[in-house]
Amino acid sequence: MTEVLKTNNYIPATKIKQRRANFMSKVVARQITVHDGVEPCFRSSLSVFMPKLTPKYAKQPSLMFHASNGRGSCLVRFTNRELLIDTLQELIFTLQSDKWIEAWHRINDVSQDIVQNGEAPFFDEEIMDVNAWNKALAQSVKVATVRQKEEFDTSTQKKYK
Repeated sequence: MTEVLKTNNYIPATKIKQRRANFMSKVVARQITVHDGVEPCFRSSLSVFMPKLTPKYAKQPSLMFHASNGRGSCLVRFTNRELLIDTLQELIFTLQSDKWIEAWHRINDVSQDIVQNGEAPFFDEEIMDVNAWNKALAQSVKVATVRQKEEFDTSTQKKYK
């Protein structure tokens, strides 16, 4: 009996290439699951691992950083652990900088005003996506117009019957 393996097949109807999953043997690994801050039902995985040496990569050991969620993933290879530590530390320093802290406080204040008052106190293009707000306002105006028209149609129909 012959065994059929999935290879790189092209599925024309969906324009998706189907591939066999690559598994890397690891010396040591650590994975952390992070839940989405807005939609807790979504989650992402962050992992770091050291792959075992292979014939292709026997001369240069590496460290891998992997970020994935339901839609995609990204795998970054580092040649030494100090480079990975420096990269992650740079992101931490960025998040702890005065510019980012001030921006975080400003965006939180505007968000709280929107939640408490039901509307934005002002349109600050640095904080708010004006195009998205204009789209949402236009959509709400269309919905209100359709509802008013339906109410008018039902009220006039009752008068003429």
